[in-house]
Amino acid sequence: MSEIFESLPDHPATQRVWQAVIAEDVIDFGDRCSILIPALSSDTRFTGCYWQSRDDVNTPHRGDLALAILDSNQEWWVVAWWPFQL
Repeated sequence: MSEIFESLPDHPATQRVWQAVIAEDVIDFGDRCSILIPALSSDTRFTGCYWQSRDDVNTPHRGDLALAILDSNQEWWVVAWWPFQL
């Protein structure tokens, strides 16, 4: 099985996991979300992000922490989020 990996060309990984913050409340499970990624820019909002539900009741809200990835089609996905806590 290792021969498969040896034959692949060397390419640096372009995807990365980013710590993000949900920028506005998500109202419906069919809605996409907006995020801020402080490590990239403190004022750039990334909109139209897919998000992963945690259960059948809760949706992400403004200020929630999140992990976001950029896929191979240059689309943002929120793969995990955690409710904001004081």
